[in-house]
Amino acid sequence: MKRLIIFAAIPAFVFGLFLIYKSTIRPIQVKNQIMESENYRDNLERFRALPIPKDEVILVGNSLMVGVDLSKVHCQGVSKMAINGDMTEGLNHRKSIIVSRRPKTVIIELGINDILAGLGFSLIEFERFFSDSSVQALTTQFAILSLSPTCLESSTFVNADSVNEEILEANLLLVDFCGRKGIVFIDVHSALGGEMLVPSYTSDGVHLNDQGYEHWHHAINSFLHCD
Repeated sequence: MKRLIIFAAIPAFVFGLFLIYKSTIRPIQVKNQIMESENYRDNLERFRALPIPKDEVILVGNSLMVGVDLSKVHCQGVSKMAINGDMTEGLNHRKSIIVSRRPKTVIIELGINDILAGLGFSLIEFERFFSDSSVQALTTQFAILSLSPTCLESSTFVNADSVNEEILEANLLLVDFCGRKGIVFIDVHSALGGEMLVPSYTSDGVHLNDQGYEHWHHAINSFLHCD
């Protein structure tokens, strides 16, 4: 009987270990794999070496911002400082770069990868960045782009419904944060489908295709008054 009880308890024990891995260990592993990689460091060095144009506009973000077509952003002096897989922590890794360049405008898009990795969305890195005295001393106009919705299928590590719920909550936090800090909030979430990304705007449920990016380019151009 004791052996039967022990054997019956094994699946529950294994499942418990899996939940611990999924909720605590894996998110940190994913984060470290991105943020501590040689590729990440190389990108930061590349950003530092970029020429500084007059009235510079800096686009900060992850792979979604990487996909922005600068030929469709109708302003001069746009510098793209985006890294695939980047997380909200990446904003502060760029702080010294942004401060030294004293840009006219900075548009920030970060947060979806924190959610997809299982870390959850937090304003901590935004608070840390904008409370820094060197950032506050800038005359730069800052804007934060909303998180875009997804249309993922659920998998072992991703609950599709939960991801979109977290995105909605993150955008509400960002709206409140921008209102408190006097930062412009750019809403692309609504145009892309709201609660779920329009399937025809994406090839993989997260990243945008040309049709999806039309909304991003329009939102960025409208904010920059480029059209």
